[in-house]
Formats: sequence, C-alpha cells, structure tokens
Amino acid sequence: DKRKKVLSITEIGMQRAQEVRQQCVVMRERLYRNLTDAEKEELIRLLDKILNPEPEEDPQTVSTFKVIGSGMICGPDGCHI
Repeated sequence: DKRKKVLSITEIGMQRAQEVRQQCVVMRERLYRNLTDAEKEELIRLLDKILNPEPEEDPQTVSTFKVIGSGMICGPDGCHI
C-alpha cells in the first residue's frame, strides 16, 4: 500500500506555535532568574541524570535540557525559542 498523507501547518497553527514559544521563554526566565550560571548547569546535569540514569557512551551527546544561546532551551519535548 503506497498511500500517504501530507500534513502542513496552517497560518493559525504557526501563530499559535509562536505564542507557545514566547510563553516558554517567559516561563524559563521565571524559573531560572534566581540561579547563577553554575546553578543552571548543575540543574541541567541533575535533570539529565534523572532522565538518563545510564551515562551516554558518546561524549558528543547533547544534553536533553541543554540551554542554547540566549532565550532557547531544549527539553524532552523539543527546542523552544
């Protein structure tokens, strides 16, 4: 059977996705505002340890909760601006 379905996001869906991304930024800033950079890294390390109790064999593996640049965080559900 070679049937397939092609899905595409609507303009309304794209707008809603942007709203959710902005809400994620606000939430992340609220959660992290009282933490130093070292504390943020420690939190990320501990969350990774909870989610991945077995150490990764590949040292290049990216943290599940790695903070990337300003205003972006990647978590188990993907990356958010």
